[in-house]
Parts: sequence; structure tokens; C-alpha cells
Amino acid sequence: MINSSRSNIKNNLVLKTGGHGLGTGYFADPRVAIENNGSCLFVSDAGSNDIAAFAATSENPLAFNPTPTRYPSGGDGSDYGIGLAITPNGKTLFATLDELEEVAIFTIGPGCILHPTIPIPVNDVVGPIAVSSDGKVLIVPGPNNSFVDAFAINSTGGLTLINTVSLNSVSSCSVVGCFPTGTDISNVSGGNATVVLGNGTVSGPYYITCSLNTTVGLSNCVNNNLTGTSLANIENPWFSSAGATGNGFIYFGASGDGSGYPAGVAVNQVTAGVINPASITSYVNIAGEFCSNVQSTGHAATQGAEFLWQSCSGSNEDNTTYEYSVSTAGGGSITLFKSYPNPQAQGNTFVLSLIAYPKR
Repeated sequence: MINSSRSNIKNNLVLKTGGHGLGTGYFADPRVAIENNGSCLFVSDAGSNDIAAFAATSENPLAFNPTPTRYPSGGDGSDYGIGLAITPNGKTLFATLDELEEVAIFTIGPGCILHPTIPIPVNDVVGPIAVSSDGKVLIVPGPNNSFVDAFAINSTGGLTLINTVSLNSVSSCSVVGCFPTGTDISNVSGGNATVVLGNGTVSGPYYITCSLNTTVGLSNCVNNNLTGTSLANIENPWFSSAGATGNGFIYFGASGDGSGYPAGVAVNQVTAGVINPASITSYVNIAGEFCSNVQSTGHAATQGAEFLWQSCSGSNEDNTTYEYSVSTAGGGSITLFKSYPNPQAQGNTFVLSLIAYPKR
């Protein structure tokens, strides 16, 4: 649990899903989803191929019934894990079934009950997905086949393909490789937004941007070189609250790739909706060989700083969550604020998938 007024993670509650995971998986996969109002928490278990649904019992402090209801995912997520995304209205949950190359669709009923509907094919082993802030579009990257799909979300949660962008024709992708991974989307304004995707290449620090129109889909995709940082495997972009509205920061979580390919977080400026590819600063996580997605809350920065979190696994698979402080008053400098070893995940767990609440 997070008190974003001045950080502090409190391990108030350990929720047991009743299933089992992979013990590994894709760094960028968002395997936890929570409704905007905190009513329902969903956690995927790719090892047992199900989704655990926890109903909230308290809003402040946020607490959940420790006994979940488990629902079959409808397929196999044993490669990357089962990625999750939820619509802003809390009515639909999407889940990636990587081995089937499908996205499963569930409507969410009272009490966090999941009702499966017809899944849709996506023609790749997909993992990370994201929903636009207006709830109209689902973005699905295909990392192995180098494409990005934009699906229209209808009023009942059904999906219709708007368009597919192949990254094979994007400048520099044929040289350094373009493997779209973790995904974030700026706030939709006037039907338009910017989609930012990590690029799972170790040829250098790269990230991908595409323009999104909620009616016509994706266009103008570019492979961007993230300069001013030694980080590698830039798989996890995340807008700050201010950055998502067009002026603030975007954080790039680097998954790393072991020795010689450092993990950590880079901080970049967003001005009038444009991302400056030159990092203001970055934090190299020496202890973390591999790191997960990056999260911050929906709280505005307080006392001149915003906090964000990242889970990392060290050489002995000693899982730790790192809390960083980003100075909003000091131009974006990032420092390690605290680290939280996970005593229940030492020696047998890779990185954890994180989600912060209140949501951005």
C-alpha cells in the first residue's frame, strides 16, 4: 500500500491468489489490474492459467477480501505471462493469452464477477497491452513480429481492429530491431494521443512512439534513440500524471539484460505533448540484474517530488521493490529513496508486476 503524500510502502496485506505463476515471465507484462475506484483487483496466474478477482472491503485505507474468486483465463499464458488491462469505466477486463495468440475479453459484473466473451486473435505472442484514457482504444503490441494493433472498444467491451502498423518499414528498425513491449498512452485530447512503447532490443536504448487517433488508429511511428543514459533494454515507459497531460515527465524503465546491460529508470521531459529523447537523468540499479514495469500514482507531486516504483531481481533472484524520488522542483533529478526486499520472494521469484493506486 502506498501513501503518496510522502511515499512509504506498507505491506498491509498479502493476498493469496490460490493459483500459481511462472516464477518468471516477461519484464513488461502488467499482470495486475485495478479499477479506477479501487472496487476490484485482478491478478493473473499464468502457471495455472487463471485470474484471481479480489473485491474491495474498504476504500480508505484500500483493503480487499483475502479470499478471491478464481476464473479460467480461457487459454495458455505460459510464455510471457498473462497481461491484464481494464477499461476506465471498470466494465471490461482484457487478458493476453500468449500461447494462443489471443486477447481474452471479460465483462465485469457486481462483486468483481468475470463473464468471458469471445476472444480475438492477434497473430503474435502478446503480453503488454494498454487502454486509452477515454476507454475507446486497446493497444496491442506484437513484439516478435514487430507490429502494433489498435482496436476500437465498443460499449459492451467488444473489440474491432482499427488498423495495424508494421514497424519493419520504420527507419532504423531494420538495423537495431524493433520489438514493441511495455505500453503507455498519454491522455486523449480531442480524439488524439501519443502511444509510447518500449523496444526490447539490446542494440541500444530505444523506444517507439506512434500517433493515435481514436477513430483512424495509429500512424507516424518512430523508433527513438534514448540519449544521455547507459541503461539497456528500455521496455517500460510510464507517463507521470503531469506528463500524461502534455507537460511533465515520462519515465523509462530499463529491464536490463544481465552483465553489461544495466537496468534502472531514465527521466525525460514532456513539453506540449512532445517527448525529449535526451534523458534529464537516470538511475542505474547496480543491484538489479533485471527490472519490471515502472509505476507512479495519480497523486500530484507534493513537496517538490514525485515517487515511482520498480521491482528488480538480483543475481540470486532476491526480489526487491525500489522506490525512487523524482524532483519536480529540481528539474527531474532521480534518486533512490528506499528499497523494500520481499521476504516472500527470495531465491525463487523473478521480477514482480507492479500497480500503484490511486491510478494515474
